[in-house]
Amino acid sequence: MDDTSYYYTIPYVVVLFLFLFLGFLDVKLTRINKDYIRVISVCLFFWFFGFRGFVGSDFTSYYLFYKDIPSILNLTANDFLNWSFFEPGFIFFSSIIKLFSSNYHFFVFVNTIIDITLLLIVLKRYSNEYLVYSLAVFFVFGSEFEINLVRNIKSILLFLFSLKFLEERKFFPYFFVNLIGLSFHSTAIFFMPLYSFLHRSSKKIFFLVFFIGCVLYFLQIKYIALIAGLLSEILGGIYLAKATIYLESESSGITLAFLYIFVPFILIYKNYDKIVSKNNYNILFVNMFLLYCVANLYFTEILVFRSRFGALFVLSLCILFPQILSEYKTRKLHSYALNFIFYILFFSKIILTNTPLPNFYDNLTFGIMNYDKRISNMNQYSSESYY
Repeated sequence: MDDTSYYYTIPYVVVLFLFLFLGFLDVKLTRINKDYIRVISVCLFFWFFGFRGFVGSDFTSYYLFYKDIPSILNLTANDFLNWSFFEPGFIFFSSIIKLFSSNYHFFVFVNTIIDITLLLIVLKRYSNEYLVYSLAVFFVFGSEFEINLVRNIKSILLFLFSLKFLEERKFFPYFFVNLIGLSFHSTAIFFMPLYSFLHRSSKKIFFLVFFIGCVLYFLQIKYIALIAGLLSEILGGIYLAKATIYLESESSGITLAFLYIFVPFILIYKNYDKIVSKNNYNILFVNMFLLYCVANLYFTEILVFRSRFGALFVLSLCILFPQILSEYKTRKLHSYALNFIFYILFFSKIILTNTPLPNFYDNLTFGIMNYDKRISNMNQYSSESYY
């Protein structure tokens, strides 16, 4: 098989088209029919992710981990030590699943149920009118997390769940939910300090941070390695170990991916006051988007930093893209033009993301490539050795 091919993107493009079509129907149809559309959309999400084969690059780690980890009844302190690179909450969670089945695909199945449940709670709270469209946006910008970042996605969704407490200024529930998230992935530590400022609004700061980021991005000014090295030395432990690996990764440079933040930035900035004044929580997602811009503009020096930090906040787009559309829904010409631009962004993103061989998609429904064959393909694609 080729290392990269547009052929690999076909399942992703088809499913995205279905999500966008269902999203259109969700907005246009009556309440009764809308419920059917949403059930179909959730089933599509669950089928695509929950029944996937050995897709992506991280399945190797999770397959071996789940094969080795005992059930909760036999879990010992040594298991936590043996898998110390994984967070204790995730180990505990996985050992509970192992109690019911040792099959890796059952593990994926249960993880998908947890993720879609948390995601639906968040979307019903913050984007109920455009729920299916928001699922489509998640499919574009969050598929990689659902497939590869099995631990991260739970900490991110728990953070989104905790925004209710941030909005209500309830520190202890906010802290507790994100503490659970931290037990699934160490990057959740970055959510803790957001309680202090994520609710604050400033259009000037929004513009200034983005402008400075553009200067750093286009001039490719390097400064991250020194700061990250110092911070990891202070924090120590798992942060030092991960920083050592991440600092060896390549730079992302200047790419067309800039458009994926530039286009929404322009539209959010233009409608900043309307979006923020619409309710009490939109400002949270606007500031999360700004942090996503920071990740993509300030952290290009180290590709892994950019992708990992950006992953924490990219799902703000699931709320903001529908919010932007709602500002233009009474102006049909503008609405059609905006949808056209968004569709170009969505389809180009899903295509460019899924051309590598590891993203070749198969599904248990139709039969999947076995583990050994997948490992062979991974070894063909990567300079690393998988087993």
